[in-house]
Amino acid sequence: MSTLSHPGELSPLPPGVTLDLAEDWEALPSGAALLSARGIERGEDPEPTLDVWVHLERPGHALGETLTAALRPDRDRGWFVEDPVFSVEFGGREWTAVNATWGPPHSPSVAVHLAAALDRGAVTQVVLVSGRAKGPRIESDYAALQRIIETVRLTEPGRD
Repeated sequence: MSTLSHPGELSPLPPGVTLDLAEDWEALPSGAALLSARGIERGEDPEPTLDVWVHLERPGHALGETLTAALRPDRDRGWFVEDPVFSVEFGGREWTAVNATWGPPHSPSVAVHLAAALDRGAVTQVVLVSGRAKGPRIESDYAALQRIIETVRLTEPGRD
């Protein structure tokens, strides 16, 4: 009989993730996500959101598949436009990223998704950072999301 355990070879501890929030943002209970935050003091305007997820995949997993899955809920929305996938470096680590917009021109929405892979032996941990903004403050909220995302730092368990 085999034993299934956490932590274990196929279920390692999640990495440490740190993001520096702007003063008008707050951390939230994260539910199934690893971390969650939102912009506050918006009055009637929609709040931008930021979530960090960790997925376990087989070694060699293509990060493009993670980004495709992250965009899946938005693909059927009207005026959906997906930008080309690109790579960036934050916190000394390479991230694969994509931006998408949808909605009518007078009321657009935007999403940004970044994914990084951590080799954990028998599995790959994929860290997905997802931000969303919409409404009349979309440009300033998207800029705030970018500034927060640029502060992301990952720490693998057992490493400094």
